Amino acid sequence: MGHRYVYIQIALFFSLFAFPACKKVVERNELTLTLLNGLTPRNVSLPSISVGRSGRIQVSSLSLTIRAPNQTGFSARLSSQPLQNVTISLGFDTTKIRINGSAVTPFVLTFTPANFDTIQTVQITRLDTIADTSSIAVTSASTDTTFDGESTSITLNLTSQTISYPNSTYTFYALGSIGTISPALSTTTSTCASTPGLPGGLSILNTTCAISGTPLSTQASTSYTITMLAGPPTITTTIQIEVLQGIRYSANSFIFKQNDPVPTMTPIVLFTPTSCSVTPALPAGLTLNTTNCQITGTPTGTQAATSYTISMTNGTSNAGVQISIRIEAVVYKVFVSASTYDGNLGGAAGADAKCNADANKPSTGTYKAMITDDTRRACSSSSNCTSAAENIDWVFQSGRLYIRSSDSARLLSPNTAGILPANVSNAFTNPFTLDHPFDSGPAKLYWTGMAFTNFWNLATVGSNPNAFTCENWTSNANIPDGGRAGISNSTSYTAIRSGSGRNCNESLHLLCVEQ
Repeated sequence: MGHRYVYIQIALFFSLFAFPACKKVVERNELTLTLLNGLTPRNVSLPSISVGRSGRIQVSSLSLTIRAPNQTGFSARLSSQPLQNVTISLGFDTTKIRINGSAVTPFVLTFTPANFDTIQTVQITRLDTIADTSSIAVTSASTDTTFDGESTSITLNLTSQTISYPNSTYTFYALGSIGTISPALSTTTSTCASTPGLPGGLSILNTTCAISGTPLSTQASTSYTITMLAGPPTITTTIQIEVLQGIRYSANSFIFKQNDPVPTMTPIVLFTPTSCSVTPALPAGLTLNTTNCQITGTPTGTQAATSYTISMTNGTSNAGVQISIRIEAVVYKVFVSASTYDGNLGGAAGADAKCNADANKPSTGTYKAMITDDTRRACSSSSNCTSAAENIDWVFQSGRLYIRSSDSARLLSPNTAGILPANVSNAFTNPFTLDHPFDSGPAKLYWTGMAFTNFWNLATVGSNPNAFTCENWTSNANIPDGGRAGISNSTSYTAIRSGSGRNCNESLHLLCVEQ
């Protein structure tokens, strides 16, 4: 009987301890979530965090950082085979994220005894770019009680995604390299774009949104939206860009006379250069000052019009300009007189004498005033003339090259009638155009006597042919509408006739043309 008592105690011992031991084997670390920085599971040793009464969740971190507009995610699987299906519910804030593209919460993963160790990928997508926090509530449910009721929470750190250039406003210079302007990005990107497209000559690098290049022409300040397309949502920033002419000469097209010293060409600059260069090399006899970009010298040969790019820098900013240089053995000069005169010029001959005595007259050459009256004309009656046969003592001759005397800027080469034909818009038409104004300084009015719409004809009224020429340039009487004039800052027909009539007692300049 004593032996039987001992057996019962032993049996009770095993019933108390052996069966729980078997139960412990069944639990098998039932649920494992492997949380990764990316979407591809990695075979790594993860810290263990006990959750609930019977299982563990293994995580690489208790929080995830998601930079907008990027995505991140984790993978899930069971660590051992369940007896029944197991669902893992992922509860989330639908105003902040999507899970596997779904806006329905909770998002449910299902594991079966057959696929318990097959990794299921969970992808988290940001909805906005605002710095914020959120979380995913993880719970399990199963009729296999060893997998039922496990729970944890994954913290989400939603950082703001930004693209930020060093400045919000940029001033560049035409034909001057801007170097590379790189923004600070809080993530990587595969595509960057600008709306509208950047100024001609500038480009944006897809992978970094860096802006570089050389702007080709000037433009007013314009707003550009830079978009980083790294994934939904897109990230944008706005910058202002203006392009100025950092260096310019008095003209962009010059005709120099062979073996004559050129006027010193001093550029107008928006910053002081420390270095200047030219491509290609200037014509023989001409020199570029590598410090201030002046062009000087005496051309020794002739050449067709050739384009040159003058570049300057101060070490920080860069600018450039293109000019055309042509060299001819014979050219004819035009200037606006320094002195002014009332309508009593002494007729056409008197006006010519004033041109040849003027302070602006070059040291060589004979000049006539570009005026019209009974003794000097381009056209006899038809608008824009028909031929040189209509000319009387006219100042321009077909086939000649006329330049501005002050700087050798190209002006015009007349047609066979000795004029530049104008259209109803007062514009001269190719190839007979006025390339630059007759004077590079402030606007000046000069007497011409030309008609307004009957182009290149004497201005007349009724039967009086001298109504708008101050009586053939012999009167300085108080005649409010007595003479017609052109203006020096125009490249259209207004250079020949501008506005209404002028009083003959006014003092205006003369336009003088070499013969």
